[in-house]
Amino acid sequence: MKKTSIKKEAKSPGGFLREYLGTPVFATVALLVLLAAGVYSFVSLPRTVNPEINLTLVNLSAVLPGASPEEVEKLLAVPLEKELSGLGGLKNITSLAGEGHLLATLEFEDEIDRQTAVAEARAAVSRVDLPSLARRVTVKAVNFEDEPILRAAVYDSAGPVALQKNVRAIKEEMEKSSLIDRVYADGVGKKKIYISAPAEEFFLRGVTPPLLRELIWQKMLSQPAGEVRQGESALPLTVSGSVSTLDDLRALPLKTAQGSYRLGDFARVIEMEDPSTLGAFITDRDGHIRPAAVLTVYRSLNAPIAAATAEAEKILRTAEEKSPTLQTVKIWSVNDDMNEQFADLGRNLVLTVILVFALLWFFVGFAQAAAAALSIPMVYLGAFAVMYFFDLSINFITLFSLLLGLGLLVDVTIVIISALAVRLRRAEEALSAAMAVWREFAGALAITTLTTVWAFLPLFLSSGVIGEYIKPIPIVVTAILTFSFLVGFGIILPLSVAWARRLTAGGKVAGKFSLGGRPSGFAASVGFLEKTYRKVLRKIIFRPRFRRSVWAVLTVFFLVSFALPVLGLVRNEFFPSTDFSYLYVSAELPAAA
Repeated sequence: MKKTSIKKEAKSPGGFLREYLGTPVFATVALLVLLAAGVYSFVSLPRTVNPEINLTLVNLSAVLPGASPEEVEKLLAVPLEKELSGLGGLKNITSLAGEGHLLATLEFEDEIDRQTAVAEARAAVSRVDLPSLARRVTVKAVNFEDEPILRAAVYDSAGPVALQKNVRAIKEEMEKSSLIDRVYADGVGKKKIYISAPAEEFFLRGVTPPLLRELIWQKMLSQPAGEVRQGESALPLTVSGSVSTLDDLRALPLKTAQGSYRLGDFARVIEMEDPSTLGAFITDRDGHIRPAAVLTVYRSLNAPIAAATAEAEKILRTAEEKSPTLQTVKIWSVNDDMNEQFADLGRNLVLTVILVFALLWFFVGFAQAAAAALSIPMVYLGAFAVMYFFDLSINFITLFSLLLGLGLLVDVTIVIISALAVRLRRAEEALSAAMAVWREFAGALAITTLTTVWAFLPLFLSSGVIGEYIKPIPIVVTAILTFSFLVGFGIILPLSVAWARRLTAGGKVAGKFSLGGRPSGFAASVGFLEKTYRKVLRKIIFRPRFRRSVWAVLTVFFLVSFALPVLGLVRNEFFPSTDFSYLYVSAELPAAA
């Protein structure tokens, strides 16, 4: 009994690997798990314009009118940096002192969230005794996604007054939404406050324009009034300015050496249209040129682009329903551009699957081609799961990475299927052939995969904003290469063994094996190509004259390739030209026109 057992173990080497390759249940379960994880990850991945920049940066700015850079450094930068340097999690402060202004950037540790960093920085600023003339001290987190998501034109056939009213209502309604941060309206007359009086009126009361401007700023700005602390968090308290309406401005008290006055006693304070506002026009469906307004919409921090865009478009449609004379035209949308990029990715994916399938069908057979084509979506699903694990979004960098990996992911499967087909045509048993393919190619393909992965590793180790920006490239490409190896050997190879056993009696085949056959006529063509290729290789290997010819051709090809960019025949540009469905035209009339 023991001897028999020993013989059976000797005839069945491979252990777990043989069991895995010979039992399609394992590969089927792996396929289903990968399918479920990939689909869930793809649906859950957020869509953004740019990659996530996981850096906590806070900008601080302040204005000190009339101060030199040295005075700004002494009066603003030094005391602010001294107070801010005690904040927890602060890595460094970079300050830039200019003529009358200060700009500082605070970089925090990655584990400090933006809201906490901003609250702590504002509380620290409120504790600093700044000069009384310092104003417009702002603390704001750096938002790398602060870009417009929608631009739309609005026009009203009822006239400019109705247009301004409707645009103002649309803008207010959008900014009420938690998904939309702000909306800019161009082309609509903007209001400005004008203060005018005869020069002698100012002179008699000892009021100068700089004094009046500084006094108005002080009355309009919010002033720090302490802070509220809870644990390690601090929230600053401010007192709102006393001037918020035209009547408040007219009643503004002025004290000079000549006496006490109110601004409205000697000056005219009115609100008028800003004459510098550029007009916007649109040609309606009937060919009439009408005044219009262009709305530029920005989403809130971390708000989904699709949801924010849908909210803005819903508000525009509601405004059209309320006002029959109002019309809106969508000029540009980030969400539409991203959907178009996804459509391009899908088309490229389908085209790649078709080309791979057709190529393998012609050369090795239908079933092998189907197995290789199956590997492409499976590898992508694995890449989506990795993106979900690393909290990546779908943006133009990750889309570029997915397209970059599209040409790499089929190599492993093609090698496996081709090698397996060659052994099966030699009448080898299916499982034994699969084991031989594993032994011969697993190590070599693993090394080539790791070599390519290592080539992208420096991108992953890059630091700073650029490092965060390009980090998705090595992650996505590494995921594609890794899953191409795992899917090829872990799913495609065992399923091919099961298919071969199903189509052959007892796993034995005779003659040429194709697992379903190739299109008629191609077998002879492939045989002709193989004979021709073998004949050419023999000449190159065994005849020196042919070797010298090959080296000469390669040298010429190498030199010509490098000469093309130098001669300008191949353009060298970082971003290639792109086709857009709209264009910009700029025209300027002479001053005397």
